[in-house]
Amino acid sequence: MLNKVLAFCEEHGLLAHGSSIVVAVSGGADSMALLDLLLHLQERRALSLHVAHFEHGIRGEASREDADYVAAFCRARGVACSVEAADVPQYAKERRMSLETAARELRYAFLRRVRACVGAQAIAVAHHADDQAETVLQHILRGAGLHGLVGMTPRTGDVVRPLLACTKEELVAHCAAHGIEVRHDATNDAAEARRNYLRLEILPRLTAHINASAGAALVRLAEAARADDALLDEMAHAAFSRVVCGEGRAAGAAHESLALSRTAFRAEPLALQRRIVRLAARAFVDESHDWGWRQVEQVRRMMVEGRGGLSWDLPGCVRFFLDGKRGVFLVGAIRTAHEEGGAGGRPLSSHRTAGGMAESDLLSGIPLRAPGATRLPALGIALVADFVRERPRTDGRSEIYLPSRVLAAAVVRTRRAGDRVRLPCGTKKLKDFFIDEHVPRTARDRVPLVVCDGEVVWAVGVRRFSSALVKEDESMVRLRAVFEEGAYDHAQRFGEDSFR
Repeated sequence: MLNKVLAFCEEHGLLAHGSSIVVAVSGGADSMALLDLLLHLQERRALSLHVAHFEHGIRGEASREDADYVAAFCRARGVACSVEAADVPQYAKERRMSLETAARELRYAFLRRVRACVGAQAIAVAHHADDQAETVLQHILRGAGLHGLVGMTPRTGDVVRPLLACTKEELVAHCAAHGIEVRHDATNDAAEARRNYLRLEILPRLTAHINASAGAALVRLAEAARADDALLDEMAHAAFSRVVCGEGRAAGAAHESLALSRTAFRAEPLALQRRIVRLAARAFVDESHDWGWRQVEQVRRMMVEGRGGLSWDLPGCVRFFLDGKRGVFLVGAIRTAHEEGGAGGRPLSSHRTAGGMAESDLLSGIPLRAPGATRLPALGIALVADFVRERPRTDGRSEIYLPSRVLAAAVVRTRRAGDRVRLPCGTKKLKDFFIDEHVPRTARDRVPLVVCDGEVVWAVGVRRFSSALVKEDESMVRLRAVFEEGAYDHAQRFGEDSFR
């Protein structure tokens, strides 16, 4: 068993001589076998080990007993150990995510904090061959492509899996042979959980009725897919470099962006087109916001068939839109904000800005502060209000004057269906006004509107309208637009690019 693990680690370069490793230990048979095997390899490989145990708070006293057991085992073996407890159920409830997802998110965050604290090179986890079979089967049933068939890899970033060639049966036998007590997590026995159902119900039936080596067959499938996937990935990177026509910041914008040539994209094979989209996703989002088949295929189809001006909001606070001959991925101030809900593409109104302002607030209306500044970080604009006595002539784009009597009912928001504006020649649909003024389609949802008593009085950066005029001898307030990077300013357009 020890030689098998060592050979696997050497084949995949998992345990470099003299390296420092954080070992994730729950107290179950898998992780206890991992710790014992690494302790046996410690002297041979000159390893420095540090155990990390995360107490999820899901099983009450049993969870605390697991933590006590792991800590006591480490003391007896002379191994450093860090333990952290968290209320996973509460965390999951607050963020409207599953217990499994919440536990994984908090556990890996803890493991990486420990790794950074002790200066370790890697985090060793106890995933084994049976876990691999479950993962591949789960991916197949979800509708995975070739990459999904790869399952778990021996190394993913800073996470290594030394036991991926070992079966659960072998690990349990190792613990029994070496007199290692193991803890049992009763939540693993509940078939209601999707992963548990695969392990407890589906795989045993496949083994009994279809293939006695069903688990091993799924593991072989993953190994075969890994080699093919690596080759296609290499080809996709080369294709990606041919398709990218711009990256970094869009013409002075605060947003990070990535532009792809639609002509070059169409020339690539279908298999590489999908991988190019995934490579674009990796530039902006981590695995917690991974794009599924639906998102990838939607973007691919838009690149191939879509009309200019179409846009779609994707997981990870990324907006994709078609701009003439380019497809542009854009992520700005909202990139680091928490994104609630599931993994599907959504309208912009479900996102939250870095300043804590929900995009839905921009649709419903934000009261103007006067005197003071009303910051709109998602739009890259601040509206500064101050009371004044004199009113010089303005162009109505970056500065307007309002009667102070309307301030109580004044809000700033983005456009809604049915909005109309008052012009000297009568009223007009806001949509038609934007078209007449050549406001780019991709910028129209980002033009702030100052609205008083339901009437649009100012399209910030474009013009003011014939309403809420200041009467003679009436107190007034000056509204100034401070355009930050990333804002749409009609007076400062650069060709077809709508970003300052």
